[in-house]
Amino acid sequence: MDVVLANDANCSALAETRLGVVQQQFPDARVVFVIILGTGVGGGLVVNGHVIEGFHGITGEWGHNYLSEAEGYRCFCGKKGCNESILVGLALERYYAQHSGQKLDL
Repeated sequence: MDVVLANDANCSALAETRLGVVQQQFPDARVVFVIILGTGVGGGLVVNGHVIEGFHGITGEWGHNYLSEAEGYRCFCGKKGCNESILVGLALERYYAQHSGQKLDL
């Protein structure tokens, strides 16, 4: 049996392109970029119906792009200011608790 493993954001982008909202609302779209926000920050890129993976297989990933050093916590990559350290669920929970004094699960 063949087994294929792929990045979740790439799979999501391809599914939306071929079966989801892109087919329903924008069937002529040639470029689709899907953003995933959750426990991490990710993205998938589809051009002309094909996933663009890039040399290291992470073309659409934008979690470690710099957003703001003044915001967020140290990222697991060791830097501060990555999208990953500011926009993920845990970071948003911390931000809310810091500004409201109330801890809530996202």
